[in-house]
Amino acid sequence: MKKTYLKTILICCLGIFLTQCELEDGEPGSAGTFGQNGVDGIDGIDGEDGDPATTIDESTQYGKFTLNLTGTRSDNVSFNETAEFLYTGIDISSAPNQVYISETSMMFDIVKFLEIPSFPYQSTYLYIMFQVNNPGEETESYDFLAYINDYPIIFDDLSYIILTQDYDSEDSIVSNFEISNYSFDDETNQLILSYSFDTDVSGNDLLDNLSISGEIDAFVPESYGFFSP
Repeated sequence: MKKTYLKTILICCLGIFLTQCELEDGEPGSAGTFGQNGVDGIDGIDGEDGDPATTIDESTQYGKFTLNLTGTRSDNVSFNETAEFLYTGIDISSAPNQVYISETSMMFDIVKFLEIPSFPYQSTYLYIMFQVNNPGEETESYDFLAYINDYPIIFDDLSYIILTQDYDSEDSIVSNFEISNYSFDDETNQLILSYSFDTDVSGNDLLDNLSISGEIDAFVPESYGFFSP
């Protein structure tokens, strides 16, 4: 009994002693050798295919617009700017390229972009609405509208202005309007014409005068309407 009692006291004292003693760290051991590389994991599942990219050939197959801007800034700096709009949008509902033909008229509804269209990064475009009234008759006449969107005119002094404006042949800001070299091939649907006009910039403090001209050489599919089952 006494022996068991003394053993119990000794164990308790030893426990207290060990909890109060602070042992010193030993010297670090030498570094072990590197292990072998693990086995490569299994390849993951292929992702879904992305939308097909718009190629240059797809975007330029329907012809082009040429735009010439000639004028003078309000500080008497003259400029002469020429650009080609080569690119046709894929979505006809938002970027049309079509002609509506009836017995008494033909209306061409065309948008072309300065670069491959990519909203919102590339939004510079030229929209042309050209209507031929009574085609082939002595009373044949034309209605014309040009809308220039976000076109930068960059000057030699490295300053620029952004031109966004619509010009209607019947509008009061348009004068000396002229259509020339007009032709339409009803077999290939190729439209060719030249246009020119002067604009009234009196309400703008950036320009003193601005004349606009250009050429259209475009292949325009005929619209038969929209089908929505």
